[in-house]
Amino acid sequence: YSGSGSLTVGASGLSQVAGTFTAGSAAVDLNGGFSLTGGTFTAPSGTMTLAGNFTHSGGTFTHNSGTIEFDGASAQTINGSSDTTFGTLKKNTAQALTIGDATSANRTITAGTFTWTDNNDAITVGNGQAVTFDVNGNLVIAAGCTLTTTSAGTIALAGNWTNSGTYTANSGAVTITIGGRSPPI
Repeated sequence: YSGSGSLTVGASGLSQVAGTFTAGSAAVDLNGGFSLTGGTFTAPSGTMTLAGNFTHSGGTFTHNSGTIEFDGASAQTINGSSDTTFGTLKKNTAQALTIGDATSANRTITAGTFTWTDNNDAITVGNGQAVTFDVNGNLVIAAGCTLTTTSAGTIALAGNWTNSGTYTANSGAVTITIGGRSPPI
């Protein structure tokens, strides 16, 4: 596929094991999950919506400065055995989102920009695994929302932290970086 016109994929989702997928500026709507185990996937420079899980376990994922938007009707997970960098990561559903699981141990999931638009929902970082969620911008926990880091989960934040909801650290950590270094909190 080479980014001409919008692309909608049914509930079976998109699984890439080899080859090249270039979305260009086309809108991509995945009504299921996304799995990349081989080849090269270049996301759209616009928005790719995703109703299922996002799994990156091999191959090359290029964010193309676009937005990956989670909009599923049930709980979703970002996982896989490869580090992943998103241009903009957006959560736009009342369903829970887990960032990292057993397949993601010792991995980093990075968002250039992170937007959390739905109230009264939850995000869990780590799910008991050593996973880092690296946000290069601001992190806002809206009223009614819950952000949890599990025992080995870490949030690395380069912007501002605003908590109008609930943050549960368990034994997880938050590292805020200012000017390239982490000040004592």
